[in-house]
Amino acid sequence: ELEHFFKNLKLTIIDALPQCLGPLPANAATYCSKYMKRHGIKEFYTMKYNAKDPNFYASVGIPEGPNKEYVCIGVKASNYFM
Repeated sequence: ELEHFFKNLKLTIIDALPQCLGPLPANAATYCSKYMKRHGIKEFYTMKYNAKDPNFYASVGIPEGPNKEYVCIGVKASNYFM
């Protein structure tokens, strides 16, 4: 959806967990990861976000640093209708 409105947007996901979607099944994480790769979203796992470290952005392929960053912490996967 973001790609539709922002054609030049480049996204990077950084997570301390070993895979995307945290505690969900491995098949769900694999599906999601394949989708993100097809759409050019860079993924970095088992890595802690540390913008104060001068080498951090270079280690995730953004040596000049981002133009804008959004931090999302503490998201809980919920399914209340079941």
